[in-house]
Amino acid sequence: MNLKLENITKQYGRTLAVNHLNATLSPGIIGLLGANGSGKTTLLRIIVGVLMQDEGNVCFGDINIENKKEEYLSQIGYMPQHLGMYPTFRVDEFLYYMGAIKGLTKAYTEKRINELLPKLHLENERKKKVKALSGGMRQRLGIAQALLNDPAFLILDEPTAGLDPKERNQFSRLLSELSREKIILLSTHIVSDVEAIADKIMIMKKGSILAYDTPQILLKTIEGMVKECVVSQNKWKHWQFQAVICSQKTRGDGIMVRYIDKENKGQGEVVEATLNDLYLYFFEEGNE
Repeated sequence: MNLKLENITKQYGRTLAVNHLNATLSPGIIGLLGANGSGKTTLLRIIVGVLMQDEGNVCFGDINIENKKEEYLSQIGYMPQHLGMYPTFRVDEFLYYMGAIKGLTKAYTEKRINELLPKLHLENERKKKVKALSGGMRQRLGIAQALLNDPAFLILDEPTAGLDPKERNQFSRLLSELSREKIILLSTHIVSDVEAIADKIMIMKKGSILAYDTPQILLKTIEGMVKECVVSQNKWKHWQFQAVICSQKTRGDGIMVRYIDKENKGQGEVVEATLNDLYLYFFEEGNE
């Protein structure tokens, strides 16, 4: 089942947060990339029915979410960027509470809790109070509540905030398992969160979609543009403002620079482009 976004528009005063956006989301992992303020969170809130668009339609299969909102909401899971949690609730109490809000039976909620806590490495924290959890544990608890109803469509807004590298790896593996039959929309400004697992990448800037395709096809946008070279310390002060710098590393003979040469007139050896290079190409400093 696909999710269709048709001419989605949302304006706050003179600011166009989402600008006549069209896209179709299919099962798999879609990485929604964009700088802070690009409209990602506004779009997610519209998709989950928390916010009403000024124009356009959101359709899940044959369901227009305005006409059958309850039916639609029963099929989605949502983890907002900042999820409010009752600090005095135990982990299992919080999940039972969220299950009740979602309209799930206590027996089904218990079954899902027993399945999810081990997968999210929270089994040992089952009886701990929320206020005693680390930031990473709270993020995992937020993911657990989003998965309680075994949704067909999972929306995650900056889900890896507070996770250490090991937890990020475990999270990526879990998403890969879940994505076989679900649509998973993962919104982030951290390229590494989606680089290895996303089936498609959607790049959003100033309320519009700049690009939406597989990573392999998107990388062709900057094919042949990414170069590496060594720049002397004397030349670096002026040189750094003439290109989009992807990375730099000081060494004995100068500074090893990875940069994007849009006009193919610069020095250096062409290297294979990465999603991080692509992100910087679209969001170079001063042009976000």
